[in-house]
Amino acid sequence: MPGQLRDDFARRFGRSPELGVRAPGRVNLIGEHTDYNDGLVLPCAIDRDTLVLAARREDQQVHAFSIDMDRAGSFDASAPERRGDWLDYVMAPFFALAERGVRVAGIELGIASRVPLESGLSSSAALGVAVTCAILRAEGLGLDAREIAGSRRYHDLARRVSQFWWDHMLGQWPLTYTNPQGRVGSF
Repeated sequence: MPGQLRDDFARRFGRSPELGVRAPGRVNLIGEHTDYNDGLVLPCAIDRDTLVLAARREDQQVHAFSIDMDRAGSFDASAPERRGDWLDYVMAPFFALAERGVRVAGIELGIASRVPLESGLSSSAALGVAVTCAILRAEGLGLDAREIAGSRRYHDLARRVSQFWWDHMLGQWPLTYTNPQGRVGSF
């Protein structure tokens, strides 16, 4: 996987990646799907991971591709807009950084994952953590990735993106939920 991703990165972007990060998938021993509804979880990392190779750009453009999904896309790092597709997961860290007033340059991202999609092993979380860490390393920022992942906009976008896929599979919209504190909301 790393060799193929590195080769695809060089072919697509005409240069080698400057850095690489990995983030494991996870299982929640308790609390599945309660983490983004203010609930408690007990996660455990697994041996499947997501790898992101990256190179910083001098403009504001983000170019990303996934070898597993055979998809590519781009957006403006200074003004990401939700699209309702896989690229929303890549945009989430940019929303979280913008919420903190942090402006970042563009970046080129190559993504490969051994975390099965829609398996309950947190493939989207692994992607979000890997992309966040790649941005922070590329920018030389001293921000903690856990702080970014704790951002309200990051969680809101992750919840909405997750719900988009559930709605797509179930054909239902809108859905409501009740979090552990008894507050009712909708996606």
